[in-house]
Amino acid sequence: MLLNFCVAIADDEGGRPSSELSASGIAQFTRPALGLANYGAIPTMQSSKDSYGGSVEYRHWFGNNGLEATYSVVASDAHFWSPVVTWKMSLTRHEGTISYVRRFFPYSRLNPYMSFGAGGFVTHGGLGWRQNGIWIPHDYLGVDGQFQMRGGVGFDLWRSRHFGVRTSYIVHWFRAPNFSDASYHAARAFIAEPQIGFTWAF
Repeated sequence: MLLNFCVAIADDEGGRPSSELSASGIAQFTRPALGLANYGAIPTMQSSKDSYGGSVEYRHWFGNNGLEATYSVVASDAHFWSPVVTWKMSLTRHEGTISYVRRFFPYSRLNPYMSFGAGGFVTHGGLGWRQNGIWIPHDYLGVDGQFQMRGGVGFDLWRSRHFGVRTSYIVHWFRAPNFSDASYHAARAFIAEPQIGFTWAF
């Protein structure tokens, strides 16, 4: 009923420009994954704390179909534990993806959309420990890359022909990083990622 109501609220200013640039704040909630250390000999649970970051998106529209390029960065901690060892590490995720986007009701002020694409994470971090709330680094682990699939739904609430508020819910499917440790077989996991930010159409 809400969407049907919004269709009736036509944008008096006509069609919007074909390019959009948005900046959003994001929260990441990562599902724990059970990996296998020491070439599969030791089951090891890998998790990442709930964390926050930022995202920049560029979209170009061809009618109601569009292409989107995304970059985001989030700083977090990773936690590994098994029957024989437990350790923590800091990490930073850099995401880059290309997605197909389909929008609905393009002349409404409330414009829902859905997207699906692929890209990757580049993750870097280091071992260490936390003392009195302060992260103390111990050793640098290097850089790791993971392929990912990315899907999302959301809507733009347009305040004018050029300016709007963007809200979305993104899911990433990927394999957890192993930081180039061939003896650790990481499991597949997913990240749930709500976002909210501002959009400029030009």
